[in-house]
Amino acid sequence: SGSHAQDAAMIMPVFLDDGELVGYTTVKGHWLDIGAIAPYCADTTDVFQEGTMFPDEWLVLGAHLDVAEAGSPPGGGTRIGAHDNGAGVALVLEAARGLAQFDHRRTIVVCFWSNEENGYDGVDRWIDNIPAGVTLSNYLNADAVGTNWPGYYTLVVDIIPETDNQINEQWPMVRLAEWIGSNNNDIAEALRLGREIYNTEGYASMKDVDSSDQKRLSISVHESQRGRSDYERIADQLDVVSMDFGSLTGGSDCYHAPCDTLDMMVDMMVTDNGTGVQNLVESFDLISWWLFNLAMHLDETPIYNES
Repeated sequence: SGSHAQDAAMIMPVFLDDGELVGYTTVKGHWLDIGAIAPYCADTTDVFQEGTMFPDEWLVLGAHLDVAEAGSPPGGGTRIGAHDNGAGVALVLEAARGLAQFDHRRTIVVCFWSNEENGYDGVDRWIDNIPAGVTLSNYLNADAVGTNWPGYYTLVVDIIPETDNQINEQWPMVRLAEWIGSNNNDIAEALRLGREIYNTEGYASMKDVDSSDQKRLSISVHESQRGRSDYERIADQLDVVSMDFGSLTGGSDCYHAPCDTLDMMVDMMVTDNGTGVQNLVESFDLISWWLFNLAMHLDETPIYNES
């Protein structure tokens, strides 16, 4: 019901040539796969897959749908928003497509938020309407991401809540994210370099400063006090350990600007050893699998805020 395609069972008798009934064949599938004309609401922005063991505990993935409107600083707004945040939406959709193939212990919820750019109205309204008795286990977000490793921009994996600017409160999630991300990817050196950049140069050096001329291949997984997307609202209002995948924003000439296009992303991802298309595909592949595998693990073993 709701946003989930209804199941239907189709049964057909099997007869011999002389008319003798010998049995039945049956198939069960989603109604839309069998041929319904109107299986479910097509304009939903929330998708729920009910958990089999803890249905009232939700593991949420999300990204904001809106783009910076005309007049938005610093670039004057955009009507495309490929990087911010078409890429984030695409990556969450891809992870959700994989998650939908499995049953889960907890209810998997996928949300696409409105009005992130102008005050977080979408996520705030959603938080206000969470049903009584429901809690969130963890939240995974993707915002302004894709132009990062294996390009010359840092992939910024931000974990909150964080109160003392030290890597200690959310160390279990930091450790889990690094382990899962490197499980099937050769990114150990990128993670080491990313931690060094974060510790010596700070968060702003990765998000607000274009340092691509240094040709550093880096991924930073860290706690941060700089949450700047919908995950900040969920962490602060619900005390839920939340994570965001992001990359350069304020340091880009195309941030909130008309040039925030797919062509711009491809151009930014050109390196000495790969084309922009090759590197962008590898970036998307890494992040979508990272989101998927994090969700699979956190469904089994959530990481709660104990700070």
